[in-house]
Amino acid sequence: MRKTNNQLHRSKDYQIGKGRPPVERRWKPGQSGNPRGRPRGAKNLATFLAEALNEKIRIQERGRIRPITAREAIVKKIVHEALKGNLKAASFLFGYEPEISQKAQIAQDRKIDWDSLSPKEQEARAYETYFRRIRQVRG
Repeated sequence: MRKTNNQLHRSKDYQIGKGRPPVERRWKPGQSGNPRGRPRGAKNLATFLAEALNEKIRIQERGRIRPITAREAIVKKIVHEALKGNLKAASFLFGYEPEISQKAQIAQDRKIDWDSLSPKEQEARAYETYFRRIRQVRG
């Protein structure tokens, strides 16, 4: 026969210690260990980073002050450093170049005014786009 919590507590052989809390302090069946739960609006690192990168800052460019996002400012700074001869910045940019050119090509394909093309031209462009993307995926 199994002993109840109170019987265990009263028995002489029950030791309170690591992993064996007093019976009255144990969680009851169905009781949550975090009763209030995660607070609404709690932010994680990704949220903080996204907010910081999307924050508008003011820069002076060609004598004019204009607002841009911090993300844009970082990209401009990396490109500027690469142009000055910073090899780390240049290798960083060239590491992302294939991905950037692929996305630029996809964006350009979306800008095509398909309605102004003849059916043969539409078919040729569609095949060209399809095979270019296949080549990019295969490497």
